Amino acid sequence: MTASENELLRRKELLRATKIDVSNKEWLYMLGAETRHSVAIEGIFTDEKELKAVIERSDSSPDIDQRVLNYFRAAQFLYDMALQYRNSNEKPSYILLIRTLHSQLHKNIATHYIAGEFRKGPVQITNAVIKPPFNPQKWIKLWAHYIDHTLENYFIHEAIARIHVLFEAIHPFYDGNGRVGRLIINFILIANNYTNIIIKGVEKSERDRYYKALEKADKGIVKLFERDKVPSLETLSTEIDKGDFNQLENIIYEAIIESSNRTLTMYEPENELLTVPEVAKKLNISQTAIKKRIKTGKIIASKLGTGTWRIPQKYLT
Repeated sequence: MTASENELLRRKELLRATKIDVSNKEWLYMLGAETRHSVAIEGIFTDEKELKAVIERSDSSPDIDQRVLNYFRAAQFLYDMALQYRNSNEKPSYILLIRTLHSQLHKNIATHYIAGEFRKGPVQITNAVIKPPFNPQKWIKLWAHYIDHTLENYFIHEAIARIHVLFEAIHPFYDGNGRVGRLIINFILIANNYTNIIIKGVEKSERDRYYKALEKADKGIVKLFERDKVPSLETLSTEIDKGDFNQLENIIYEAIIESSNRTLTMYEPENELLTVPEVAKKLNISQTAIKKRIKTGKIIASKLGTGTWRIPQKYLT
């Protein structure tokens, strides 16, 4: 097991023991940041003023893009549900979840299709070479089975990368697949004792990195779709692994570490949070060394939107 994998498991155990409150103000601001980045990946841009209105009121106004409001509301509901699954042994119906999510994301939005229903014709993926299957219904059933397979056989960042790539490649809906796909992987993360992540996409360089990572990873799936026959789970897994997942796995890993750190930090009392100089003094090492440990994940810390590192004293080793 690598040092990176150890850091993921460490955070999983710490998050398992943390009572997450989805109404916590800091958590809502983290959800707001997730919303901003996720919708930006699909070309829906929102400023901080609009996002603040969504977070603080979560209601409609002429200044709020309905797509932004729908994402925020859908995420709140979905992640609360994921927490319930986290504390039970029940298995979610992923197909029902994605259909419900798609419907919620298109609430009060006029479309030429029925929201929540799988497409019944061809579709082209923006910024992608892959051609999705004409009929996605059998493929999406296989994807639902593939989720459990990957969670059992890969570390979490590797599993999430594969689950996400296959969903986006199948592209089961006419529109909104990216938003649904990013929401559902966060559901899976929360239900498995991690926390929701932010795949960054506000800046063009961030979107380009994400698109490129998806394209590199789906090379094995391209050949499966060309055969136009739904394979066995074993064949699917073998072919998917022919893709290059390094870049996407890195994006997911970085996002898990960052979001886990923020979640673990936000629930600690203010008097239990230390600054970099205080930790450097406590451990008798330089501030540069502390920042390096934060960067490599050895020290749990988050800026919590303040610009200054806040380090939970209880997690120092």
